[in-house]
Amino acid sequence: MHKLGRGSRDKVQQFMAITGASEKAALQALKASDWHLEGAFDVFYSQPQIAVANTRHLEELYNRYKGVHWWTAVNRVRLIYAIFIITCATTRDSEV
Repeated sequence: MHKLGRGSRDKVQQFMAITGASEKAALQALKASDWHLEGAFDVFYSQPQIAVANTRHLEELYNRYKGVHWWTAVNRVRLIYAIFIITCATTRDSEV
């Protein structure tokens, strides 16, 4: 933790321990709440969370395609993406 006083460092550590958030997310939430721990929890939990890449999943995906010719892998990804887009469009249209 860079250039923080002891009290601020303690709050960042507490925030990270309770929420499981990264140091960056903890700093953002605490700064947004003027360094009030309870306010930082409100900020953190009221904002939509960005999906975090699962390292194990990425490694599995890499291992699946590492021996495959790159063009074949690209085509597979394009197919998966096309299926995803069609599924999203179908779901959105059925909700209307």
